[in-house]
Amino acid sequence: MFFMNRLAAQASKHPWVANSGYLFAATVLGSAFGFIFWTAAARLYSPTQVGRSVSLIAAISLIALLGDMGLSVVLVRHISSHAAEKARFFNTLLSYLLVCTGGIVMIFALFFWFAPNSLSVISTPAHLAVFAAVTLVFTAAQFYDRLFIALQASHWVLNRGVLMHLTRLVVLVALAGRLGEMGMLLAAGVGALISLGASAWSFAPQALPGYRLKLAFDQHYLSGKVRYALGSQVSQLAWGLPALALPLLVAGLLGAEANARFYISWMVANLLFIVPLAVSTAAFASAAAARSRSSIGVLQRATRLTQLGLVLPALGFIFFSRSILSIFGESYAEAAKLLVLFVVSVFPFTLNTFTVNAYRLAGQPWGLVWLPGSISALSLALVAVCCWRYGLVGVGLGWLLGQSLGACLSWTRRIEPFNHEERQGLQLHS
Repeated sequence: MFFMNRLAAQASKHPWVANSGYLFAATVLGSAFGFIFWTAAARLYSPTQVGRSVSLIAAISLIALLGDMGLSVVLVRHISSHAAEKARFFNTLLSYLLVCTGGIVMIFALFFWFAPNSLSVISTPAHLAVFAAVTLVFTAAQFYDRLFIALQASHWVLNRGVLMHLTRLVVLVALAGRLGEMGMLLAAGVGALISLGASAWSFAPQALPGYRLKLAFDQHYLSGKVRYALGSQVSQLAWGLPALALPLLVAGLLGAEANARFYISWMVANLLFIVPLAVSTAAFASAAAARSRSSIGVLQRATRLTQLGLVLPALGFIFFSRSILSIFGESYAEAAKLLVLFVVSVFPFTLNTFTVNAYRLAGQPWGLVWLPGSISALSLALVAVCCWRYGLVGVGLGWLLGQSLGACLSWTRRIEPFNHEERQGLQLHS
């Protein structure tokens, strides 16, 4: 009882604590549902079909990242400055997001159409239409999550996630192995569509009273924010690209079956990776709204606490790695060493994640672009080399080495609170 009272007191004093809890719960439940989803998929479909569907879903996530154009960071950082026009501001960013994403969808669709046999799963106009529709729906649904985070109402992220994952699991079981890899993609798409509808017409109006979904292209909302948006886009792309590109890289180098084993291990390890992602995202949103000099210090303290909290779960994953993977089937248990390497990498990954968000908050160009870019380049290059030399286990070895070298870069850089203009503004208001 004393512990719960202390936790409640901290949550009321620091909004990011409560929002971190909701985001953590959302990501944990999402990973748990993902665990169930891919367990069912591994039992209902062949490893080759699972590997191809993983490539499709990875492509959708990559398109969502490319089409974002830094708008999600602009939303979180600047929505508080549009107090009377938050709904219009969000709808404008959402409209531009869909336009950007739609163009990129066509490029990726052509890639899958003409790709080698190991990746060519879009072979008919119907497949192309499903792929495009799922991508747009998935991207829009994710953008509503950013709205809820920006409004510090992350419990709606949890609600949307639960609804989406339950729906896609029901659809997957209902299809019972039919339609091949497109069946898994369709299940993911239906879940995203249902949760998008709930977000647009139920959750968002409650989080932002008076909100109505409406396309808008008010350019003045982007005035003075384009440079920051593009810088944030490069940062997000550099930071998120490796995780999204890895399934495509592994499929191209090792084939669809190896890609299925890789992805299952990656998905299990993500149960740990979601912890720093959730806590740092909530802390960034809260700090962006407060804009105080102590914000960087909050991120640094949260980094240390997160590292300590990960020790025991990581040890459990390491000792029971083979038993965990055997749940998906004996062929997946062969990737136990790969899972161990991914688990160990969570510690340098945590330091890097918080450091990138701290630079994003401070608006320092070096950290905003070059730090995540350097870490991503190192990780992808080392994964490619180690994968070629050591096979599937080389993916984990290259990832661990890349994140560890990146952590050395993160440790050596100093972060100043906010950029020059914002420091002047703080001094004027102090």
